[in-house]
Amino acid sequence: MVPASREDNGKGDNGVRLADVNNGGFVDIIQADGKIKRATFINNKVDGWEADTRWQVSVIAGADFTEDDDGEGDNGVRLADVNNDGFVDIIQADGENQRATFINNQVDGWVAVNQWQVPRDRGRWLYGRRWRWG
Repeated sequence: MVPASREDNGKGDNGVRLADVNNGGFVDIIQADGKIKRATFINNKVDGWEADTRWQVSVIAGADFTEDDDGEGDNGVRLADVNNDGFVDIIQADGENQRATFINNQVDGWVAVNQWQVPRDRGRWLYGRRWRWG
């Protein structure tokens, strides 16, 4: 069973994301909203999800999936398989100083790595052409 979780005022993002974290072919549930609200629920392929502390998300700068533990801002964290191994990885790019990549170790969670870092560039991309803020 997955516990109900929401921000105190009922608004904002409570840091819950859906992804197949263990490459089991079913959607799992990950929560990373500050240092306290952290949990992962693996789909048991029968009737729901079960808590699994082995797949705990590493602490990400700026309060994980959301900004400042309040659920009010986007911390630039995305889930994607960056190294094409079939397991979902975690990428962060929030401004010039908050950048991190965590590769799924295929066993029990994510490991911070120096490879696969999002490039630093003040320019933006639009329709395949680079443009800059004026």
